[in-house]
Amino acid sequence: APAFQRQGIGWDLYEALESWARTAGYDRFVLDVSVDNEPARAFYEAIGFDYVDQVTLEAVGETFPLAVYEREL
Repeated sequence: APAFQRQGIGWDLYEALESWARTAGYDRFVLDVSVDNEPARAFYEAIGFDYVDQVTLEAVGETFPLAVYEREL
């Protein structure tokens, strides 16, 4: 939601998730986001995620183009 962007909430959530993932033994994150969601894509890239590929998901009669990102922990 735009009203909650750029307040550090996403970064705080990410740090908590990364801490939990490291403790649980994970060594990387993989995520996808709509190719049209430029604010989210910019955020993921700013915190160190690398763009991997674009895939298309088809579900419920719709087509969803998705950008796939990953980050080593």
